[in-house]
Amino acid sequence: MQCLEVQAMISRSVARLDALLLVLMMTSCPVPIMTDLVDSVRDLSPPVIAVASPGEYAPYSRVLSIEGTVSDLASPGHPGKVSSLSYEILSHTAPKDATIGNDGSFSIAESNDLRENIVVLLKATDWNGNVTEYRLPLTFPGNEIPSFAAIEGNKEVALTWSQVPGVQSYRLYFEPSARTPDPASSTAIDGVVSPYTLNQLKNGTLYSFLLEGTTSDGKKDYSAVLRSIPLSTLHLFPRVSAYFNGIELDWRTFPAIQSYDVLRAYSPAGPWESVSGPIAAPPFRDSSVSQGVKYYYTVKPANYSSVKSEWVEAQADPTASRSDASVASYDGVSAADSSTWRAGYLYVADYYYGLRILDVSNPSYPKEKGKVTISSARDVFLQGDYAYVTGWKSLYIVNVANPAAPVMVGSVVLSSGADMQAEGVAVLGELAFVAGFNEGFYVVDVTNKTAPVVRLANQDYATLGQNYEIAVQDRGGSKVLAVAGNSTSALYLITGTSTAPVASRVSSAVASSYALTFSGTILYAASGWNVQSYQTSTPSAPTLLKSLDVSGTVAPAQSVVVSGTRVFVALRDYGYAVVDAHDPANLSLVRIQTVPGKGNHVEVGGGYAYVSAGYQYGLPIYGANDPSAATLVTTLTNVNAGARIAAYRNYLYISEYYSIPPDPPSPDWHASAYDIGNPASPSRYANNISIYSPYEFSFAGSRAFLASERSGVASLDVTNPGAPAYVAPGYVSLPGGYAWAIALTGHYALLGTSNSSLVSVDLSRQGTLTIVGTAQTQGTLSTNHEIRSVAVKGNLAFIANELGGLRVVDVTDPSFPVTLSGYGALPVGDSASALAMYGDFALVADTTNGLLVYDAATARSWSTTGQARIWPSALSGSGATDVVVRGNYAYVAKPSLGLEIWDISNPRSPISAGTLSAAGFNPTRLALYGEYLYALNGATKLYVVDLVP
Repeated sequence: MQCLEVQAMISRSVARLDALLLVLMMTSCPVPIMTDLVDSVRDLSPPVIAVASPGEYAPYSRVLSIEGTVSDLASPGHPGKVSSLSYEILSHTAPKDATIGNDGSFSIAESNDLRENIVVLLKATDWNGNVTEYRLPLTFPGNEIPSFAAIEGNKEVALTWSQVPGVQSYRLYFEPSARTPDPASSTAIDGVVSPYTLNQLKNGTLYSFLLEGTTSDGKKDYSAVLRSIPLSTLHLFPRVSAYFNGIELDWRTFPAIQSYDVLRAYSPAGPWESVSGPIAAPPFRDSSVSQGVKYYYTVKPANYSSVKSEWVEAQADPTASRSDASVASYDGVSAADSSTWRAGYLYVADYYYGLRILDVSNPSYPKEKGKVTISSARDVFLQGDYAYVTGWKSLYIVNVANPAAPVMVGSVVLSSGADMQAEGVAVLGELAFVAGFNEGFYVVDVTNKTAPVVRLANQDYATLGQNYEIAVQDRGGSKVLAVAGNSTSALYLITGTSTAPVASRVSSAVASSYALTFSGTILYAASGWNVQSYQTSTPSAPTLLKSLDVSGTVAPAQSVVVSGTRVFVALRDYGYAVVDAHDPANLSLVRIQTVPGKGNHVEVGGGYAYVSAGYQYGLPIYGANDPSAATLVTTLTNVNAGARIAAYRNYLYISEYYSIPPDPPSPDWHASAYDIGNPASPSRYANNISIYSPYEFSFAGSRAFLASERSGVASLDVTNPGAPAYVAPGYVSLPGGYAWAIALTGHYALLGTSNSSLVSVDLSRQGTLTIVGTAQTQGTLSTNHEIRSVAVKGNLAFIANELGGLRVVDVTDPSFPVTLSGYGALPVGDSASALAMYGDFALVADTTNGLLVYDAATARSWSTTGQARIWPSALSGSGATDVVVRGNYAYVAKPSLGLEIWDISNPRSPISAGTLSAAGFNPTRLALYGEYLYALNGATKLYVVDLVP
């Protein structure tokens, strides 16, 4: 650019330039003028406004405060100059000038009385007349102190807020209720600053807070009314009941808390997620649990409090009962006729489709893995990599080595006869056996899977009549075939070769039946209304052992499957029956499970029952573990006179009675910990972990509370469960004698003593254990009338009071416990050693007559001369020392007999689910954890029982 051009341009800008700069530029032009200098003279760029606070759509108060910077560049690298900055609240105020600091910063404080959303317009102008606008939208949140918040704690509420522009002082108004604080009448505290903590409040009470701020010109800013409920972490501590298909939680409620939220995590450290949403009251059942998964639960108010209770550990009961067996229903089948389970897969004969292979490794969420089209599929049998499927008049062979990609490899038409329908199928070696409905049975050579050949056809129809099912067994070179027929069922010996087999009937003494199966030499047959057991060790002379009516002539038996010592019998149009076959000569009905649909077949595998329910009824799935299969797997002998046992976070805690130096010669109570990280093989982990005569244990989150004999009640920190540590005050002595039993209800511990006192201890007070109430449970003070067990249901505490029977204390207000005049009577001379609650029923371990059941729902109206038990009607004469409940089962320690297991789905009429007896197995005290039961014998032994072997 030439000097003359620049000079002409400059002459047009005389009014905007400094005189000295003008003179210098016009008097010399030694070199060409650079473009960036020209651009800075032109200055076509507007200023830039940067607002530091508040952000867009932030709330504002009585004093509108805006801070930021404004800058200008004439051109890159050459600063310009901002001439002015103005602001206005659009539609409310006229523009006003703002002061700009030397560094370009500005701070605006504008009083207002607005109560609506607004837009502030900021406008900056530079020296060259360039203008920029910045629009800042702000919201009115309904109050002038929107940051006002509360953090609840134990007997306290911490209030916080952000400084409000223009406010010089704050006053707090509050009410101990839901009433809105009134500045004219409510309690006020002047000069509060954030954070401000109110303490000595009453836990479980609703408080209302209003914060008032005063500006320099006397204007008042107000917060929204904040409501808050202080709580300790124990007030809402829940009790859990684990079932096969869910975990149920219960907790103490408070009138001020209108709704609750149950949170769940997979670790005590979280993260926590709500599984309930707001609910009005307990109980709450979490039905979204999976088998084998350990969960942690905490409860908090849904509103007005952020305090979460101490967590509780829980795991679903691994054993289903007659009332909680339902798991899922797979509806992706059109008409399931039968199925076979193997290694987490279910192979389903779907009549209107063919073979479907389901992944049932998680039975709660079955999913289809593979499928093959087969016309009129009726039955499926697995051998090796192949599935043999009957369909219409044919036998199909499918390679299922890869369940996700099954391949049809061969098939054979069995018959074209009008009366033929391929029904049940069984395979042994290179021969497949097929029930042919009205054409007897067939034998097929399957040596070549791609080209199977019928070797025997239409066998023995005249004898069998219609036949639906078939079973075959290899007995050391002798093949025994059983065929179910509606005229009679028959046994055959199979000889010859696969190319020339021979079927010789050796007996037709088995009754007509619809289905049958072998278990060893025992043959089980579904015959009419009955399941029958036959001894077939001599196939030519089967012996009927037992015929059991499994449905009361309600539904005929349709199929029969054996799993362990249980027989599962499909009941047509009704469901299925479970039969105890520990002794095949003495079959007994365990339970009946009703199932919608046809009930064509039931298959059992992996602890679950899969019901082929027929057209449009899908495939219902039920838990089918056998509680009678419980097995003693380990016996340790390194316990020192063990008295009580508890399991928590992969550790066993055992109270022991022995002497250790420098103790005096007389023994004392100590506690040991066993590591059960490997649940079947406990190892002694720590000795003497408690020095205050520990006897019985209870747990809440990272805390443990102990009934500590002569020391009373004690508290431990079990954050590290393998190394508990005492926390202040260590222990507190109790009135009423030695502490033998403890139960938690919210933030109270209820302790039972040797002199029949139930002592209530408040656990929520920081650094102390406070005795707040005592009730005498009965009047005879002696060594055979002591409290040995306490269990809580709702607002009632039930007491195993030895010869004093089953006593009841109203703990609606635990600080004022009241003994009810009625009590549960024991048989004369009997003693209550322990108890457990199951719903509205109390289960008592009677040292003379075993398990006794009482209706706890009527406890407030029990007789003052002793309420009778509701079960059993006839006494057993076999004493029990402990009872624990999980799910719908009660486990009863009987030192002379072993471990009794009762299905208490109907607690008015419990059903024996099995008894575990073994040489040297004499359990006295029990603890359940995961899939195991742990027991002491009162001396040196610790037993481990696998409940789901």
